[in-house]
Amino acid sequence: MSGISISQLRNEFTTKLTRIPKFINSTDHLHYILWRTMMECNDIVLRLVIDRVLTEKRLIKIINDFGELIEAIIDNTPPDIHLHISAYYVVNLELMITRSQEEEHYEVCSNLKKFLDYYFTTTPVNNE
Repeated sequence: MSGISISQLRNEFTTKLTRIPKFINSTDHLHYILWRTMMECNDIVLRLVIDRVLTEKRLIKIINDFGELIEAIIDNTPPDIHLHISAYYVVNLELMITRSQEEEHYEVCSNLKKFLDYYFTTTPVNNE
């Protein structure tokens, strides 16, 4: 049996994801827009935190929504930021997977793992 509810787990993840990462300069206008867009991406990631395993169709919809925002970020930010953004999501998703396992929310864990595996192994890297 789980220690905390899905709602509590989602709240915990929301708190974690709303902390501004160190690579964001909160006084720079471009970084402000970047962070606002990343917050939209975080909202999309939180769609994975539910009490059932998502269908492939639904998971692909979430991945596509996330990918569209990430593409917009990449199109409008310097290349040095791209690696930071990828690392931010990989690290946070891994932490979310671990935390979901600890709380025995295996459906959430499955959704997050599939998202991480699919998005970060099938997305081509822009080597410009």
